[in-house]
Amino acid sequence: MTEEQIQSPTLTIDNKDYLEADLSKEQMDLLNAVKFLEPEIQELNNTLFMKNDHKARLINDLKQSLESGVEEATIIETKEIKDGSE
Repeated sequence: MTEEQIQSPTLTIDNKDYLEADLSKEQMDLLNAVKFLEPEIQELNNTLFMKNDHKARLINDLKQSLESGVEEATIIETKEIKDGSE
């Protein structure tokens, strides 16, 4: 292995390694687009996780309220809903 290969970052796709130094300009553009999207995707995954957790908690509160006969449940977050009739 040459010194350049050791120092060059590698890209692994489907368990196959590629040296970034060997990529064409177009391939690097595609790789950079993927790298740009990755943090946004992670943020969306985090938001989805939080919303699913929130939903599960609301469903649990509703279930407990229904089973106990108590009509009051903890509301974690609400947003005003506009019906468009204004």
